[in-house]
Amino acid sequence: MRSRKHIKVVVIITISVIASFIFEACVSNTSIVRTAELREGNATGPINFPPVFVTLNSQPNLLKISPHLEVTPVKPLVETVRASGTYIGNGQNFTWNLSKVSGGLNIEIPTSPSFALTGSISLSSANNINGSAGIALINCSDNFALRFDGGVLFSKFNYDVHSIVTETITGAFNNSQNTYYFYDKGTSSNLDFYVAITLNGANKDNFLNYFVNLSYFTQKVLDYNPGNIDNEYYSYTDPFYNTYSVSNSTNLTYTSGFINIYPGLSLNISPRAHLLIGSRVFIQTSDDSQPSSVKFSPAVQMEFSL
Repeated sequence: MRSRKHIKVVVIITISVIASFIFEACVSNTSIVRTAELREGNATGPINFPPVFVTLNSQPNLLKISPHLEVTPVKPLVETVRASGTYIGNGQNFTWNLSKVSGGLNIEIPTSPSFALTGSISLSSANNINGSAGIALINCSDNFALRFDGGVLFSKFNYDVHSIVTETITGAFNNSQNTYYFYDKGTSSNLDFYVAITLNGANKDNFLNYFVNLSYFTQKVLDYNPGNIDNEYYSYTDPFYNTYSVSNSTNLTYTSGFINIYPGLSLNISPRAHLLIGSRVFIQTSDDSQPSSVKFSPAVQMEFSL
């Protein structure tokens, strides 16, 4: 009898161990996929154009300080945004409110006649701080100068967004889909890149010289993690009100791209100062809701060589 009891105990223990291994294997194979989707919202901030510099043959190796002012007299950009690869609804669900006026300071620090470090900082009418940091390769002759610029852009945007996070759970014992509604307001700090080429007349004896700048740059408008429950869908009396949450890895992003052409005139005010007057002509390349249209932004800046 004792031997039979011992056998039963051994069998029970063996079955328990096997079952625990099977259960652990099933649990470990459970996958959770979360997708953030934009319902509707808006963001406020300027288009962060890359800095522009011209080079004259008289001073190719001097520090330059260039205050600038730009006006963007265009309507808000209303779009259908596929934020994080998805969107909800068939209509336009996102509005980018552009700052009408922005101004700031561009700085160029040459290390040789053919290489320079560049940077900029600006403030918009919506109190957004933007800027850039980059490098430039410069080739200057008696009559013209050609330069290649590249670097990073940093910006801040104010956002007000309704979103949905869908959580899909797949496993041996649990196959389910949960939907969470969020409403977030805040400010996001974003990092982007730019490349540019500038051709300009470089004759120091001419009162008027031309310049043409061509650039491509990206601008991240949304970049945040949904985290605040949307009270439109949940009540404080809901017993599960405080349990709605998602992983911090669930990110909602939207990035726009721009092709920018900036032609203008450079007026030689003095041997170490010239005025740049022109207008940016730019096209947004990532608007999913409608064909890209040409937009204009008049600009003026003063360059001082020290």
